[in-house]
Amino acid sequence: MAQSVTSRAAKKRRKKRRFTTVLLALVFLACAGTLFLLTFFPLSYNEEITAACDTYGVSPSLVYAVVRVESNFDETAVSSAGALGLMQVTPETYAWSLSRKHVSWDANTDVLLDPQVNLMTGAHVLSLLYEEFGDTDTVVAAYNAGYGNVEKWLADRRYTSDGKTLDSIPYGETSRYVQKIKRAQFAYKMIYNLD
Repeated sequence: MAQSVTSRAAKKRRKKRRFTTVLLALVFLACAGTLFLLTFFPLSYNEEITAACDTYGVSPSLVYAVVRVESNFDETAVSSAGALGLMQVTPETYAWSLSRKHVSWDANTDVLLDPQVNLMTGAHVLSLLYEEFGDTDTVVAAYNAGYGNVEKWLADRRYTSDGKTLDSIPYGETSRYVQKIKRAQFAYKMIYNLD
């Protein structure tokens, strides 16, 4: 009888140790996962992004997502197409943004490498696209493929059922881009409770 009591006590201790080990492993994985997410989806340039979003009424999670996907927070990024900075703004898009603010165009596009100028310009462009299209996926598609392309797609019944939102996107790169932005925006909303 004493042996069965000892055997039961030993089983209880082993069970408790297994439970503790599993619990510690889960805590470690949760911490490692959180650290990974915070590293992969940082809140860099928080003051500049907040100011740009406040100025133009754009969602912070969307701006963070665009910066994450476009440049991975590299303010010196330059694409093969000549897009510059955090939000990868082209000189033509910069000129369009300035013209919509009724400001003459500054030919010095190096200012787009300044995070504050770049983020303000990118947020302004997103706000202008929202005024035109209203739908986030359509706005993001226009940010990537250009305003003119999206207008053409919205006029073509193969890509839209209502002429206002895109049911499909004919450019594979743009379609993938929209999905990347959606995933990044979702992550920013979930991790930081943005918006």
